Amino acid sequence: MDPKTQLIASTAHKIGGRLEDLFEASKREVARWEGQKEAALKCAKLVEGLFPVLQKNADDGEIAPEEATRIKGWLLRAHAACDGLAGQAANLGLMAQGQVQGLERSVQLTKQEYDLAVEKARRREEAAGEEANADNAG
Repeated sequence: MDPKTQLIASTAHKIGGRLEDLFEASKREVARWEGQKEAALKCAKLVEGLFPVLQKNADDGEIAPEEATRIKGWLLRAHAACDGLAGQAANLGLMAQGQVQGLERSVQLTKQEYDLAVEKARRREEAAGEEANADNAG
């Protein structure tokens, strides 16, 4: 393989390896954001489950009405915070998914460039070998 082609192939191979590492890390990040979104949604569901308990306690007189109103306000804020975290995690997950797709395409293009450089070198070597055989035969 001539030095120029060897350099192109070597560079493409190194870049491809680094891109694949980034690709795998980005896939893990997508999974992480999905997990965080699910955790925040579960949190919101748990907070939501406290509203009937609060109402029952207020109806039974275990909690004063003004206290129940204050607690309900806190629960509403907690629920909104959990929903907000779920939305934020979903958005960040989408951004990470876009990064995965971009890196996947970059890996494909780098592999194509590497394969092209190796194929060109193979054809040049074959042509040089055939030319040398023709010179030896003649």
